[in-house]
Amino acid sequence: MKRRNEQTIGEVLKTYLEAHGLQRQMAEAEVLDQFALLVGTSKMRYCGDVRFRSGTLCVEVRSAALKNELMMNRKYLMDELNRKAGMDVVERIYLI
Repeated sequence: MKRRNEQTIGEVLKTYLEAHGLQRQMAEAEVLDQFALLVGTSKMRYCGDVRFRSGTLCVEVRSAALKNELMMNRKYLMDELNRKAGMDVVERIYLI
């Protein structure tokens, strides 16, 4: 007997998140993980607190050279983070 309503766990989870309006929160949580992966572990050693709230990614940077590099690549970082999150959640990146 073949089942007709077979779904993967990913599909079920996506349907649940859409039904409960939690897609954006999951995408926002993904931003923090993806930022660390995008920047790399060697550069993350020079970053302090990384927070995300209301469309703003706030990164504490302890190195002037890294801060300059991140400022120059701000648009690229925003585009990549939004692409990986699957929606436009990052509106600006603020470096401290």
